[in-house]
Amino acid sequence: MRHLIFISLILVTTTGVGQITSFNQYNACSGDINPAYLACISSGQASLLARDQAPGYRFGLVCGEANVNDLFRTINSSIGLSALYVNNPQGGFNNTSYGFQYAYRVIFLETYYLCLGASINLNTTEIDVNNYHYLYEPKASYNDLTPNTLNNQAVQGSFGLVLVRPYQVEYEYMGLSIRNVALSDVSSTHGFSLQQGKTFSIQALRRVDLTRYSLLLPFVCYEYTGGTTYGTNDSAKTTLQKAYSYLLVEGNIFSNKHYLFGLGYKFFSGNYSTLVYRVAYFTGKYTFGYSFDTNPFIQNDVIKFCPSNEFYIQVKFKN
Repeated sequence: MRHLIFISLILVTTTGVGQITSFNQYNACSGDINPAYLACISSGQASLLARDQAPGYRFGLVCGEANVNDLFRTINSSIGLSALYVNNPQGGFNNTSYGFQYAYRVIFLETYYLCLGASINLNTTEIDVNNYHYLYEPKASYNDLTPNTLNNQAVQGSFGLVLVRPYQVEYEYMGLSIRNVALSDVSSTHGFSLQQGKTFSIQALRRVDLTRYSLLLPFVCYEYTGGTTYGTNDSAKTTLQKAYSYLLVEGNIFSNKHYLFGLGYKFFSGNYSTLVYRVAYFTGKYTFGYSFDTNPFIQNDVIKFCPSNEFYIQVKFKN
């Protein structure tokens, strides 16, 4: 088909300090959760995403990503480049990440494509440690650190595989990936060391034909991310983010080759959940998307719900 459709899921990437950046427009940054997905594209594409996550909340985020990837059919390979920026408006931290992705696919058991992928990312993190801990637990006591602002630059890797039918690369697959694999520290200030938990992920998508012009695309994803800690010089390690896991169940209806409507529910460990609404319009060359989700949080001992908004645009190249 001319229209390349990836299922919409809540894409979770972890910043250098363990905060969760939830991109809903998975088709616009497919290589982030599993680099092997780049081998499933049918044409080159470039995307821009912007997300205002939980504005007004002390751990709210302003996020942006730009990426481009292309398929080289003669060598069965795809190559991608990406740039991600995440900022906490409350001044707790900010993070930038520049990535390179590569994926390769081969015929497996004469029935499937086996896609293998890897990515390497240069992550730069700046964190105001005292401010961060205050944002995390305003009523808790903690040891002040001098200096407050610490910087760390490190190289991380991600690895994944996807099993997909050759004629259903857009609609049916199963994937496994591991992300946030520490490769090396490039530089740091005051002996600042950041140990980010690895993320283990499994994803599965199925196609269900509803009518001649509409499809139901159910998706299930489970992820587990280890805790993130930091230390300065020879100091004891301090926890920035505890380990967590989530299960995502999502359904999307793709209609008339132009319209996508999605609804997903994400269950986090610790009795936390997120509801996601998503719409997208496909012209064939361009895609425009918007998503809205709600996140519960506690402020002044009262549970409140904070909306998040996300926009994206994608353009496809001819191969």
